[in-house]
Amino acid sequence: MRRQQPVRIGELWGDFLQGAPGIARKIAEARVADLWPMVAGPRIAAYTTSVRVVHGIATVHISSAPARSEAFASRLQMRDQINRLSGMDVLKNLIIK
Repeated sequence: MRRQQPVRIGELWGDFLQGAPGIARKIAEARVADLWPMVAGPRIAAYTTSVRVVHGIATVHISSAPARSEAFASRLQMRDQINRLSGMDVLKNLIIK
C-alpha cells in the first residue's frame, strides 16, 4: 500500500524500534562507549582503555589508579546517567577495572 503523504525517517525508525525491543537494546548497548566520555568527564575518559557491554553489564578499564578510584566512587551515578541518556535501562551494573 502506498502512502499518500511523505513520512519522516525518524518516525519510521521509532516505529521500527518499538516493534523490535531486542534490537533497540543492542543499539543502546553499542552507544554506551560513545556516551562514556560525556558521562565520565575528560579526566577519567583520558585514562579509559576500553568500554564493553555484555547483557546489560558494562566493564570499563581505566589505566590510572586515581582515575579508577574516582570512577569507582561515582559508578552508580554514571550508570544512572547513561541509562537516562539512552532512554532505557540499558545498564544493570557498571564494573570499573
